[in-house]
Amino acid sequence: SPLSAPVCPRESTWRADLAGDELARLFASPRPGNLHRALWSIELAGKDEAHRAAAILAHPDPWLRARAAAIAGQDPSCAPRIAPLLGDPDPRVRFAAIGGVTGPAGWEALVLPLARDSDPYVALRAHRELIHSRDRAVSQRSVGALLRGRDPYVTHWNLCPVAGPEAADEALRWLEEEPQRDDLSYLEHNLASSFA
Repeated sequence: SPLSAPVCPRESTWRADLAGDELARLFASPRPGNLHRALWSIELAGKDEAHRAAAILAHPDPWLRARAAAIAGQDPSCAPRIAPLLGDPDPRVRFAAIGGVTGPAGWEALVLPLARDSDPYVALRAHRELIHSRDRAVSQRSVGALLRGRDPYVTHWNLCPVAGPEAADEALRWLEEEPQRDDLSYLEHNLASSFA
């Protein structure tokens, strides 16, 4: 009947991949394409299946490690298995691993060293996560770093609870450099009114 048919052909593919021994067969395959398919199926299945991607975290291919970290990171129980990837030699893997370790208590200590990473994208990702830290000093440092780096990510968050007066001054300097940016005037106003 039409009601029991899959929503789309792709849905029947990933559901079949996750059923029975098919996922184990894909993981055991020496063909990278099968591992990509396994990760794709796990990702489409959602957070409830994300832990299954952890099986690929040690794969020699950095792209597969990065994808596995990003997918497995949706399940907080995978954070201890993802944490070692924060020291991976490949920046794509470190970048993906950052999102997989945030949340559990003490995550800041794992991510903080990456705020000084040699890869600018990894450092940026670390600061973007660290502004959400419960440790005010850590949050303030990252807010300041993002503002000094003129990262528009900070314009999307209400930073008043974590930012200091220096952040309001930096936002004002940024607004003076780019007066046409409406999002900056909003940010500066919120920060300045918090410390008036």
